[in-house]
Amino acid sequence: SIDLTRKHLHYQTANEVVDVVSIGSDTRFEYLKAQASTWASHPHVRSFWGFTEKHGHNETCDSMTEDEVKSHVDACTGGLNGFRKSVQEFISEGYTAVEDKKRSEAGWLCAQRRVGRALGWLKGVAYADKEIVLPDYLLIVDDDTYIDLDVFEEKIRRFQGNSDGSAQVFASCLFRENGYIKWPFAFGGFGTFLSKASIQQLIRPIYCKNVDETDKDVCESVRLGRIGERQLFREGMSIAELFHDYSSLKMFCLHSDWLIGYIVKYYIFTDIKGLAHWPSTCGNVTMECRFGMEACHRQLPEEMESFSYSMNIRDRASNHMNSSLFPLTSN
Repeated sequence: SIDLTRKHLHYQTANEVVDVVSIGSDTRFEYLKAQASTWASHPHVRSFWGFTEKHGHNETCDSMTEDEVKSHVDACTGGLNGFRKSVQEFISEGYTAVEDKKRSEAGWLCAQRRVGRALGWLKGVAYADKEIVLPDYLLIVDDDTYIDLDVFEEKIRRFQGNSDGSAQVFASCLFRENGYIKWPFAFGGFGTFLSKASIQQLIRPIYCKNVDETDKDVCESVRLGRIGERQLFREGMSIAELFHDYSSLKMFCLHSDWLIGYIVKYYIFTDIKGLAHWPSTCGNVTMECRFGMEACHRQLPEEMESFSYSMNIRDRASNHMNSSLFPLTSN
């Protein structure tokens, strides 16, 4: 795995501090390495963590036979997963559909669990110390995502306006809730960005036996258990731990993006704010990756490196122009 942590980074800064979780695979480890050496080497990135098969609930998951995969998909789409009826139709239709293509390969199905597993790891390891200073943003991306952090930060500042410090979640490409889609969720390949207050909500302990006003809404979501999570809740566990365990269920029947969207709506209690919306305005879905986009998807390692190199040239040229226009002087 990759763990790129800048322990020297100081927090006495006006700039955002960012941690990154990238969902990847041992079969194409070069993607994670390319991210770590390009956009994730941005000075605002404190930590970069790559999650692969080694971090799954079962390292042999990817070796499921075709019959085992078919049995799992049939069970998920046939209503045997403990979901409430209100969401079962969406799950049945969409579970193996990605951009109108059926995806039922073992590797893809197993990768959907990694986001939940990563959330539990963040709570149990990275953010376990109560004295840890949480980042301003946690970015959850795919291993073929390229993020221009300067553009991202500029767009977030413009989008936030006068933020009151409440939990906020942003998506570079958002699927809106409608009669078919039961809760908003990000097109994960373009990234999901959680604010510090959202991270705090994810990792704090929840108490439902003698519930107070702080936990009332969370405990009601646990009680309803719309996707079958109620059975896993233990007093004092966090949301991150709950869905870490949920992602280990034999009958895990969610796309990872749906899981994040579900957690945001029913446990963080905020709306995902779309910097763009599917499909017409989502980055390089409809056009090539280019300057000014905060996120690009389906980038090869060499494309990340080439784009990063081009950006460095652009930035150096910009700095040179600025220094020429406004030369430093001394008395």
